[in-house]
Amino acid sequence: MLPRSHAEIAALLAGSAIATPAATTGGQTLPGGTPADAESALAMETIVQTWLACQNSGEQLRAWALFSDGYLSRLLSRGGAPQDFDAAATPAPDADGGARLLGMRGQRMLPDGRFGATVTIAYPSVPLPKTFFFFFIAMNDRLLIDGILGEISFSVP
Repeated sequence: MLPRSHAEIAALLAGSAIATPAATTGGQTLPGGTPADAESALAMETIVQTWLACQNSGEQLRAWALFSDGYLSRLLSRGGAPQDFDAAATPAPDADGGARLLGMRGQRMLPDGRFGATVTIAYPSVPLPKTFFFFFIAMNDRLLIDGILGEISFSVP
């Protein structure tokens, strides 16, 4: 997975129209859908494992390459892009060993064409595992993370 470049992130943040919808549930606790096939379920698990590996190895720009443009734009618009892209590009592995995927369940195809799944992650600095709902979108023959419900600032970039 090639990391996102400074120019790519700057262009993304300068853009005004991101078509990907925000991660919402339309008032429901979790969005409904139809069960995902085995291939799609495996692709969802693989993208989360890859994202965690990038996060744990300190490769933030590579982790961001696993996000849709819409999600990354929404994420950076809230928290701001790093001012020092050289530092963001220099891996700094997690000294605690990093987060690990404990499980994924309820993988489904959502009515809007995206995929979704409930994901449980253990973080070394947090005493209890955290559960999130991940949205995924198919782009260029692969899945990208398109949103995370229940995200908290210390566990998601």
